[in-house]
Amino acid sequence: ISSWTEVEVAPACLKRSQTNIASRFFTASIKKNLSYFVNVYVEVQSQYPMVAPRWKLEHMEPPSKVTFNEELHSIQVSANAEYISFVDKNNLRSFDWILAHQLRFIICAIDELGKEGSSASPMWRDAIDQKQLKDQEMS
Repeated sequence: ISSWTEVEVAPACLKRSQTNIASRFFTASIKKNLSYFVNVYVEVQSQYPMVAPRWKLEHMEPPSKVTFNEELHSIQVSANAEYISFVDKNNLRSFDWILAHQLRFIICAIDELGKEGSSASPMWRDAIDQKQLKDQEMS
C-alpha cells in the first residue's frame, strides 16, 4: 500500500442514495509494479463491525485513466460478499477485525494477479484459500 487516507466526503464511486451519514470513508493506493496501480475506496459505517465495510477497487492506467478489470472486480465482489469467511464465527471478537482481513485479502489477491497461470480464471482465489489454510494451521 503506498497510501491510506481518511476523506471527509464519500468518493463518487461509493455514493449511493442512502449513504449512512455517520460513515467514514478511506482511500488507498496499491502499487503492484511500475505499471499496475489500484485505487481502493472503503466505506466503514457507524454500525461496524455489525455491518461489514464496503469496498470499491479501480484499476488505474497512466496517466490516471480508470479502466474496468474483470479479475479486480471479482476480488472486489469477494471482499464485499464473502467477508464472513474472514472471521472465526465462534469468536465474536474476530468480527472487530473484518476490515483488516478484507484488506489483507485484497492485497494478497492483487499480488497473485498476473502471476503465471492466473489469467482469465480466478486462480488468485485458490492461492488465497491456500494461504488462509496455512494461517489457520499455524494458529
